[in-house]
Amino acid sequence: MASYHLARYHEQDGNIREAIIHYGKSLRLHHAIGLAKEAGLDPQVYEMALQSTSNQIKLQAARYFESKGKMDKAVDLYDDGGNLNKAMKLAQKIGYKKTFKINTDSSADSMEDRIPMLIENQQYEQAVEVLFKLKKYDQVLKVCEEYSIGLTEEMAETMKPADASTPAAKEMFKRIAKICKKGGEYKAAAKMYVQSGDKLKAMKAIIKSGDIEQIKSYATASR
Repeated sequence: MASYHLARYHEQDGNIREAIIHYGKSLRLHHAIGLAKEAGLDPQVYEMALQSTSNQIKLQAARYFESKGKMDKAVDLYDDGGNLNKAMKLAQKIGYKKTFKINTDSSADSMEDRIPMLIENQQYEQAVEVLFKLKKYDQVLKVCEEYSIGLTEEMAETMKPADASTPAAKEMFKRIAKICKKGGEYKAAAKMYVQSGDKLKAMKAIIKSGDIEQIKSYATASR
């Protein structure tokens, strides 16, 4: 309460910077940001908007910075305020690189629309995460292969074909195995190579894992 009264005192006295500080301390961020905008104190507008727990305040500040041509700040605030599509489209337009907050619980259509922007923004791991969630496994492999992104053993097991007997399935096993091996998931790579029929590469992968018991097991099975 004391901060609020101090803020009002400083505002009436024309000491705007002090008023903003004390309005902020009293959690009257909407008023503090309004004063900062009027005074042209954009750094304070940006910092207070980011600190706010209100998405409405963040998005209002985002529109403010967009109108002033300060697009990087607008992108940050649109993202933080929950308008991810706007943030990503604006970032893509101005070539601004940042790590966006992706909610993989969003609708499938909404997530799929964001994949090109994630790729453009070099957020390859998140693109893989979204594609995996959508069960677009061939696209997962393409992104992993093109941008050297690894797969976890759990992802590899989920993506493997149900029928291992077809040529297409064996080729997919080999692709998964190669990605796993490159990413240091040697045990997963060995399993996939076995499924593809390439026991030699499976043995080489398991040797790289350093797991003595697994190496012995694979050696016995290969006899």
